[in-house]
Amino acid sequence: MIRPFSLFLIRHGRTGLEGRYKGQIDVPLTSRGVKDMEASAAALKRILKGKKINALYTSDLTRAVQSAGVIAERLGIRRVTSMELLRERAFGEWEGMRFDEIEKKYPKEFARWVRDPFINNPVGGETSSMVIKRSLRALEEITGPEEKLPGGRVAAIVSHNGILRTMLCHFLGMPYRNIFRVSLDFGCLNLVEIYGEEKTPVVKFMNHISNS
Repeated sequence: MIRPFSLFLIRHGRTGLEGRYKGQIDVPLTSRGVKDMEASAAALKRILKGKKINALYTSDLTRAVQSAGVIAERLGIRRVTSMELLRERAFGEWEGMRFDEIEKKYPKEFARWVRDPFINNPVGGETSSMVIKRSLRALEEITGPEEKLPGGRVAAIVSHNGILRTMLCHFLGMPYRNIFRVSLDFGCLNLVEIYGEEKTPVVKFMNHISNS
């Protein structure tokens, strides 16, 4: 039986800037965000059934680093690798602003963004193609661009909504312009199993959250 390389994609917990475009603003978790990740760690432990996470990767932004830290502590993971490639999409001049504030200050640009956020980008922010490119670069570094993936190993990525949705579009073979049809809650778990030298992905589940 072929054993897959298992990859968990995990969204960070809640922060104090909900309702605003956080982007790459470096904000910490709230106490509720810490609880999000404690629940995520407990759910991971149940799903793993005694298996170990061999490698844990995180965005270098504080909310992701703290989230990864909770998981590492609860699951006994000693090594956590921080990657700038896993940062959230940069929202430029819109970072830290509420949606109504953006609409008032940048009415034309915001209208275009709402109409089609794939082909339009925030003022001064990253384009969708830029986000896709670095998301896939991160995956290449984590899974290895040329070597055979070691079956039976388990890795996890703690990152942000924009990055994880891009990765799921990639694994599902969805057009990237459909990225906003994927919804991921704070602290959610997603599992992808990757098979063989061809790196054939199978998405086992998405947006799993635990309240315990």
